[in-house]
Amino acid sequence: MRFDLLPLKLTLRRILPWVPTGAIVGYLLWTTSRNGAWQANPVDLIPPQPWWILVLILAMPANWLLEAWKWHRLLLRNAAFKDSFREVLIGASWAFITPNRAGDVVARVALLPKGSRAQGARAFMTGAFAQMWITTFAGTCAWWMVYLNEPESLFQLSKWTFGIGALLVALTLLGLCFYLLWRWPRMWSRFASASTDLQSEPLSLKLRIETLLLSFLRFGVFSGQFFAALTAWGISISGIKAWYIPLVYLGNMIIPSAALSEMGSREALTLALFQPEASHWWATAIAVFSIWVINLGVPALAGGILSLRRKTVIP
Repeated sequence: MRFDLLPLKLTLRRILPWVPTGAIVGYLLWTTSRNGAWQANPVDLIPPQPWWILVLILAMPANWLLEAWKWHRLLLRNAAFKDSFREVLIGASWAFITPNRAGDVVARVALLPKGSRAQGARAFMTGAFAQMWITTFAGTCAWWMVYLNEPESLFQLSKWTFGIGALLVALTLLGLCFYLLWRWPRMWSRFASASTDLQSEPLSLKLRIETLLLSFLRFGVFSGQFFAALTAWGISISGIKAWYIPLVYLGNMIIPSAALSEMGSREALTLALFQPEASHWWATAIAVFSIWVINLGVPALAGGILSLRRKTVIP
């Protein structure tokens, strides 16, 4: 008797992102009750240094301009940069409503002319892998800095601190080798007709290194935004606590999440690491939520408006 596994796979794919989402919600409720945060004073929610919010807002265009320029360079296109910027914003709007931002690649590639979609798939995968590697590299450095100076903080995340640190080092080194020597694996391609083109035209090493540098700059921008948001709400991140920021982004990248629930995972990781006092619990959560709104919500809204203004749909 032959069983069709496709329905099971589709069901698991729909259910899996909700498992960590449920755990995140449970953790937030538990830590809220444990710290007595339900009885917080409304005055604590007002940012004592609001000028840092301006820094957070002004850094948002730099974040997305870097991502658009990276997309533009990887496409090797001669078209105007504004086309690349529009595609990135529309991709952000689709990423906003799909699990793990999966809609981003679909939207960007679909907006390209039919003959350029293979190149678009390659460009997106290269840029995404570069950003993932930079996040892993920064998170690995942060993990060992915290492990060597304040290991008890990592116990909030795992008891196997040394083993996880060693695994992160191995993944970072293997990832870099894979990235620099990358030829598009035929079996990974969901664009079957594009496989041959992608195999025969690998991106130059110079462009891959440039992509890593752009990804590093972008990571620096949204790490700076994290610093600005927490500082605005009076949360101290001096000393070793500054290294918590890459750890939050690393954990947020690893944890699968359902649509729109990414905001909860980032807040949960921040609360687990920073362990703020009850009076600062909501301030910390709101500060991290403001990053999500400004960095993802605003670009997604702009991308949605651009999507509605398009008069034609590329077949």
